[in-house]
This record gives sequence, C-alpha cells and structure tokens, in this order.
Amino acid sequence: MKIIRLAILVFVFAATLPNLLLSNDPKPKAEDLVKIELFTDHVKALPGSTFLLAIKFTIQKDWHTYWVNPGDAGLPTVVELDLPEGWHSTEIIFPIPQKIKFDEFANYGYEKEVMHMMAVTIAPNAEIGNVKIDALIKFLVCKEECLTGSKKQSFSINVSHMHEFNIDNLPIFGQFTSELPLREHPINAEASIIGDRLTLDLSGMELNYSKNLTFFPIEEGYMVNGAEQKLTKAGASTTFGLVLDQYREANPERIKGLIVSDTAIIADKANRAIYIDIPTINK
Repeated sequence: MKIIRLAILVFVFAATLPNLLLSNDPKPKAEDLVKIELFTDHVKALPGSTFLLAIKFTIQKDWHTYWVNPGDAGLPTVVELDLPEGWHSTEIIFPIPQKIKFDEFANYGYEKEVMHMMAVTIAPNAEIGNVKIDALIKFLVCKEECLTGSKKQSFSINVSHMHEFNIDNLPIFGQFTSELPLREHPINAEASIIGDRLTLDLSGMELNYSKNLTFFPIEEGYMVNGAEQKLTKAGASTTFGLVLDQYREANPERIKGLIVSDTAIIADKANRAIYIDIPTINK
C-alpha cells in the first residue's frame, strides 16, 4: 500500500508539473503556507515533572497537512525535540482529522488550523534555571501539488522548585482536549470481515450526529479510503459497511480507529469522536 501511495504522489506531482512550469507566479514555499506557533502549559515546572507543549499550525486557504494515517497520499507531521540529557517526550498527538476527497481517493488531514500536542518530562536531576529547547517540525502541505517543509523553532521552560501554569495558554489546551477522541466510553464494538467487506457494529448507546458519522482507520493499507461508508442506524445500534482494499497484504487482526461525528458524539460529552481498538472476526 505504501508503494501505491507513492505512485499517487508521483501522479499528483506529474499532473501539476506542467502548470507549475507554465505559470509566471513563483512556486510557493511550504514554510510560507504554514504558520507554526509553540505554546507550553507551564511557565515553571519541577524537576521530574511533565508539562505540555502545543504546536499550532495555521494553514493557508485550500491547503492541508496530514493525520497520523494520511490516507491515499501524504505524510504525517513529525516533531523532533532537542532535549537535554535525561529529558524525554511523547510522540506528537494528532487531534480528530477530516476527510479530504480528491477524485476517487481520500486523504485524512487538516485544513485552516490544527493543534498537535506533546508531553515533555523533565529529568529528575535537572538543574534549576531557564532551559531553551529547539523543535524541528517536518510537514507535508498539499493543494493540487505537495510541498515538503520544515521549520526550526524554540521555546523555553523554567525548571524551578515550584510549578506555575501559563494562565494565558490554558484555553489553548482546553480547546485541544475537546478535539481528542474519547477513549473511555460505553460503546461496544464488533468488527467482522467477509471477502472485501468490513462491518463495524456499534451498540450500547446512541451515537449522535447531524449529517456525518465517519470511521477513520489509524492503520493504513487495508481500506479503500475514498469509498462510500454505508451507515445503518437502528435505535442505539449503528453499523458501518466499509470496503477493503483488494490489494491489501492481509486482513487486519485488529481494527483501531476513530468514529467521528459532526457534533458531540455522546450525550453529556463535548468530544466529537470515540476511539475503538477491537479484534476482527473473519467469516
């Protein structure tokens, strides 16, 4: 499937190359299409404690970046931190994506604005004082053509004997939390495969949506991303009918992904998505 995605990227580039060559306009740079800002939830943090780093992307109109599973073409965003010895961080956390269709294909990513997050843990024996940390952000931004970009930015955290939240930044982190899927929820899920069809049966509580309820697979290579997702509702039960890629290497042993709504997906919760991780039954 990675070979197929590479072929799609080559096709997109080849299709847009003549327009780029004929155009009198200078080719845009990826770094000019994406504004990146860094925010921390703490001004001061204790040795051995963990603070949060938010990486905010503001993306120029009609362009997009990518989710952890980019879909049929693309690459996920990567953030590398140059941390002092004994410090460590998580991988970046991706919020709920959107489905970006082109022809019969589909990408998973973000338009206009997206916020990623990382948790950074300070070494227990870290010296007291202000610490500057460099971040290298690598991304792919696409419209008709795709451009690779990277930006090196830095932020500071004060290692102190007391902790202090960055009050001005806390709304940013609250907004990010609402764009994460619920991992603990009352929904029961089952997955079964017959031929090239994957059925997801969800029950236990009615899933709310206005117009759209969409499944996003976290692992790539087994689904036809651009195919219609057939949705059936009966009371508190919801069923997805999904199309599997006939060229997949094997059937997935587990289905990991997000069920994403266009509104709060469960009563009394603000989040628009739930996370599922379930074994598959091959029939």
